[in-house]
Amino acid sequence: MSRIYLCHSLSHGTSAHGSALGDGSNAIFKTHGWQWARTRNVWYVPESKRRDAADSQKAAAIAKSLESAGHQVSDWTTTNPAEMQQLATGYENRINEARAFIAQERNRGAHGSALAISNETSLIAELSSKLDVLHEQLVLFGNFGLDLFDSSTVRYGDHVRAEANWMRVVRTGNQSVGVLDPSGRQISIAWGKITAAKSGWTGQ
Repeated sequence: MSRIYLCHSLSHGTSAHGSALGDGSNAIFKTHGWQWARTRNVWYVPESKRRDAADSQKAAAIAKSLESAGHQVSDWTTTNPAEMQQLATGYENRINEARAFIAQERNRGAHGSALAISNETSLIAELSSKLDVLHEQLVLFGNFGLDLFDSSTVRYGDHVRAEANWMRVVRTGNQSVGVLDPSGRQISIAWGKITAAKSGWTGQ
């Protein structure tokens, strides 16, 4: 039996990853109206592209049937890859702040707060655990070829990063985002090349 992941993104729609030839899942997907995408080697829900969210009833129904047949299913259709990336960035920033605070308190010697250090240390452990889970999911999303960002989470005026450069968004589309490059020239970048985003951010 297979470990199957149900995912959803604006540009790719609702898709299933992890099924294998001969594992019996193909008959289940066909019964539920899913179709096979030969170019991507995944099962998908027809006409689910460019939708902000997956059909929760269809996802629940296929998950139940697959599990009844002995497959392991992870339903990530309500998890937006772009929001996951932003959440991971937030965790990383908070962990760095906690580490800086601990170092500052320890430098104060006897005047430092042992309780505050303990609290921040516990927070680091908690967020690090959550970050490990997010990173695992993001790696899988990348392996599945799903875009981490799309027009459902990035808007005009936001800033996105590609190839180490932060650029201001001036247009969003289904396949790409229009930005101003460091020289001020407007260019288009495929969503798959965007590695980070900041809402309304104006820094560098």
